[in-house]
Amino acid sequence: KYIQEARNLGSTIRQPKLSNLSPSVIAQTNWKFVEGLLKECRNKTKRMLVEKMGREAVELGHGEVNITGVEENTLIASLCDLLERIWSHGLQVKQ
Repeated sequence: KYIQEARNLGSTIRQPKLSNLSPSVIAQTNWKFVEGLLKECRNKTKRMLVEKMGREAVELGHGEVNITGVEENTLIASLCDLLERIWSHGLQVKQ
């Protein structure tokens, strides 16, 4: 349900026309977008890894992280969605 709502929302948002922007502005915008995706990916991966490491992670100073099974599944699903966004960034559909 929520994924479908997000997809519908994404189709109604208007994106700026890139033809009106200089190549350096486009490159900078793309770089910021990719940096944000990579940061999100690192955070989600770290949370899942710390949870799987359990006591050893706490001993290494990562703090105690308790994730339930449902939350872990949600994190994995959101990580997969994030990876899909990263790999499909800039992809153009051939007609």
